[in-house]
Amino acid sequence: MKTTYLYILIITLLQATSLLPATSQTVIELDKGGAVRSKNLRDYDKAVSLKQAQMDSIKYVDHITRGFNALHDDSLRLAQSHFEAALKLRPNAPGNHIVKQQIAKIAEAEGRFADAANLYTQILKQQPDLHAIRIERAALNLQLRHFKESKEDCDVLLQQTSTSIDTERLYFIRASANIGLRLNDDAQRDFEHVLKLNPHHESAPIMLALLLHDEGQANKALTLLNLHLQAHPENVEALMLRASFEMEQSRYEAARADLDKAISLAPDEPALYLERANCFDKLKNKERARRDRLKAHSLKTLHPAHR
Repeated sequence: MKTTYLYILIITLLQATSLLPATSQTVIELDKGGAVRSKNLRDYDKAVSLKQAQMDSIKYVDHITRGFNALHDDSLRLAQSHFEAALKLRPNAPGNHIVKQQIAKIAEAEGRFADAANLYTQILKQQPDLHAIRIERAALNLQLRHFKESKEDCDVLLQQTSTSIDTERLYFIRASANIGLRLNDDAQRDFEHVLKLNPHHESAPIMLALLLHDEGQANKALTLLNLHLQAHPENVEALMLRASFEMEQSRYEAARADLDKAISLAPDEPALYLERANCFDKLKNKERARRDRLKAHSLKTLHPAHR
């Protein structure tokens, strides 16, 4: 009887032992006085989780690498899919703001400005001190006609005591937002600040001339454009604006000369032909006016984006 009982006990112990891993290991509990115990299922779960995390990290880096390679090949959608896959693998990775920034740039390149701005907002909620991201959001909000939000981002950055942001660009964005908000005095000060930083800026004098003209300072506006065109004689926007000022002053031959030059520089721009047609009307040259209007119409038909 005792022999039978002993045999059964040995078989039971052997079966219980076979349920353990083939290589039984121990764990030293460092936070519990160095107690030694056998590994349990929890320890193996931790090991599996660590292994999975390591595999996810490798895949994360691979997706990012493939994403940048796709960007290099101008495969924007493929790049976006890799970047999004990387974010799913490691949603809390410390470098994810760079990944989201790339997705935002893809959205911007495709004209999805609202999507890009939303991504920049996500980044700034977690890392509000990323100045480069804030100025990009300000520029996007300007394009979206969200003038208040654009100005607010510029105000935040201009209040910083030290920033690597291009201050010239920052003042120009805020000046443009101020125009949208009809804060013309503030816009004028910002454009003047841009010109102090860069007297050769190609766009600030044009915008400033428009502001001065709207305030009834037509001669001052024209003088500013004349000085600008001396330095940038092939600036089409400046030539067209000066022509419009000259038309107001009944200087039709001068306006025609500016429009002729502008058209020689930008022959596919319908607005230039329409403006010159108006000029020919004033010069009593109805046939030339008719031909310019037909040309503008044909260009709009060929290039619907000009409509």
